[in-house]
Amino acid sequence: MQPSTDSAPPKLEIVRISPACALGHFGDVLVVSWRQAIVLEDIRALIVLRNQLLRRGLAGAVQMAEPGLALPDEECRKAAREGMLARTGSEAPVALTIFGSGFGASAIRSVGTAIFALRSGPPTRIFSTLSEATSWLAGHSAAAIDAFALTQACEAMRTTRGRN
Repeated sequence: MQPSTDSAPPKLEIVRISPACALGHFGDVLVVSWRQAIVLEDIRALIVLRNQLLRRGLAGAVQMAEPGLALPDEECRKAAREGMLARTGSEAPVALTIFGSGFGASAIRSVGTAIFALRSGPPTRIFSTLSEATSWLAGHSAAAIDAFALTQACEAMRTTRGRN
């Protein structure tokens, strides 16, 4: 992972593709697309990438969850909790997009919003569309972020199905 420069526009760099997710970054913005049941190896890879971005100046994060995504098991939740607690200090905003329509997706977004409102940590919001998520992130990050370009990068991440 190369440090970002002010002279070059950011580009999407995908660092991991698995059946369950794609992980990467757009400049200093962490981008994650969750597709299937979340597995421990992907959580560990996410923590490694997040820590790399924290060292160089994490600007924010966009995580995307596809409809029907199963909740992670206890082992994954524990690894994520421990990994995120090990590198605190970032106030970079996090935008989570939960795709889907209907009561189920709406209920998940509502419950998630309530949970994030009650906890300490970086500003975190849940959205139903990428454009809302990236616009909010751009407005809440200390770094300059092109919301339209970030939306395009996130859409590209969602459609990536290859292997790395």
